[in-house]
Amino acid sequence: MRKCLALLLIAGMGLTLRTAADVIHVAAATSLNHVLEEITAEFEHETQHTVKLIFSSSGNLARQIIQGAPFEIFMSADETYVSLLQEKQLTEGAGSVYGIGRLVLFIPEGSAVLPSTDLSSLISSSRAGQLRRLAMANPEYAPYGLIAKQALQNARVWDTVSSSLVLGKSASQAAQFCLTGTVDAALLPWSLALVPAVGNKGHFMLVSETLYSPLKHRMVLIKNAGDAARKFYEFILSDKAHSIFERYGLGLSAPGDRPAVLPEG
Repeated sequence: MRKCLALLLIAGMGLTLRTAADVIHVAAATSLNHVLEEITAEFEHETQHTVKLIFSSSGNLARQIIQGAPFEIFMSADETYVSLLQEKQLTEGAGSVYGIGRLVLFIPEGSAVLPSTDLSSLISSSRAGQLRRLAMANPEYAPYGLIAKQALQNARVWDTVSSSLVLGKSASQAAQFCLTGTVDAALLPWSLALVPAVGNKGHFMLVSETLYSPLKHRMVLIKNAGDAARKFYEFILSDKAHSIFERYGLGLSAPGDRPAVLPEG
């Protein structure tokens, strides 16, 4: 009898542990793919909760939330989409800035285009026939596409290269074009260029911030988010998570003395 009671107690404890470990549904910009995989691994190890990440362009994710998608946290690459959801009374407040997104000019292996912080090399390369295809995210859906267009226009390069543009549905797709050798250059998030799988396939340079406004990456809790989601939200704002964001070029401070060009290898 005692043995049976002990077994029932153990089973009951196991049930409690299992139900306490919730699944958190997070909508996140594709440029966060690699950094969030590392951060969620740390969080899951500490809490036993599971984080389910859904990646897409910030614009597409905002539309899904408006249409009723059951996300608990929205991690946008731009403040604009968080403000849109707040205006529709779908969020708990205005959320928090968790990182700053910066732009790089990425040159894949084998391309004769030279990196330049002011994007002037795109004009000379285009005229020389070295720049036939330039990748970037679609500015209609993706914040990184929007600032890429802003940088090209302010550098007075847009009219020269607009016919050469290859638009990805997201920043990650634009990076994928570089890896498949289908483009001669790309304007990408710094956070993606710092991923070895991308960075080791070419070289890059930070685009001058006089040409565009770096993105304020903002996240927000969606209304009716659970307790586990709130814990993950706080974890994202912790020093541990911040140090990981820093390594991926998403720190809140300026790049400082960090090398702007990362050569192959």
